[in-house]
Amino acid sequence: MGGQQLWGYLTGERPCPPTPTAPTPPTYAPDATDEVKKPLLDAFEAALETYESDRDSQAAWLHEEACAKAILFASMEVDISMSLRGLSTSHLMWAHLRRSYEIRNEALYLAVVEEAQSLRQHDSTVEEFHRQMSAVWHRLDILGAEFCASGTCQCCDRHRSQRETLRLHEFLSRLRPEFEVVRSQLLTRRPHPPLNEAMSELRAEESRLWAGGMSGESQPSILAAHAPLVPSVPRRSPPPTLDDEYYTCLRRPVWLLWQGSSP
Repeated sequence: MGGQQLWGYLTGERPCPPTPTAPTPPTYAPDATDEVKKPLLDAFEAALETYESDRDSQAAWLHEEACAKAILFASMEVDISMSLRGLSTSHLMWAHLRRSYEIRNEALYLAVVEEAQSLRQHDSTVEEFHRQMSAVWHRLDILGAEFCASGTCQCCDRHRSQRETLRLHEFLSRLRPEFEVVRSQLLTRRPHPPLNEAMSELRAEESRLWAGGMSGESQPSILAAHAPLVPSVPRRSPPPTLDDEYYTCLRRPVWLLWQGSSP
C-alpha cells in the first residue's frame, strides 16, 4: 500500500471527493448585446473547467480506491474477506479489520512494559542498546494510546514531549557506570535534549573511552588512599614445649637412646 501511495485510502486521510455538479448554461435575452453575453459565457466556461477537473479527480480517486480494495482483498483469506461484505470503501474495511484483529489487550502491553524495564546495556555498544530500546518503544507505541494525527492538539503535543523526556531518562539510567559523567550532564541540561542529540554525545564519549582503554573496565580512582608500607619484622619462633621435646625424642635413632646421648 505504501509503495503504491495507497495507504491514505485505508487510513481515511484521502477521502472521496464530492461528486461535482455540472454548471448550467447561461441564459440571456435574444436581443442581448455581446457586452452582456461575454461575462456570462466566461463565467460558464470557468465553471465548466472546474467541473471537468473535479470529475477527473473523482475518477482518479475511484480508480485508486479500487486498486486499494483489490490489494486488501488479495492479502486476506476468503473467510476473512467474507466479513467485509457491505462495506463500500477500503477505509471502512480497514477500520473493521483493525477492530476485529488488532492486538490491543492490557496483558500484552504490560508484558512489553516489563520487557522494557528489564533491558540494560551490559556488553552492548550504545548504538546496539539504542536499537533494542527503540524496538521495544515502537511496540509500546503500537499497543498504547494513539495521539491525534493532525498535529495541532496541544494535549497530544504535551504528552509527546513528556514521553520523549521519560524515554531519555529511561535510556540514560540503564547505561554502564562509565557513562556517568555524560549522563549527569544530559540530565541536568535545560531544556532536556532530544534523544537523537544525546546519542551523538554518547557515541563520542564511547569512542573516547575505547580510545583510552576504559570502556567496560572498572578504573581505580585517583583519589583512592593507599595504606603506607610497613617494613616486615621477622617473627621469632616460640620456645619448645614439653610436647615438642617428647616428639623429638621419638624421632631420635634407637642407637642414641641406648647410649643415652643427646643429638
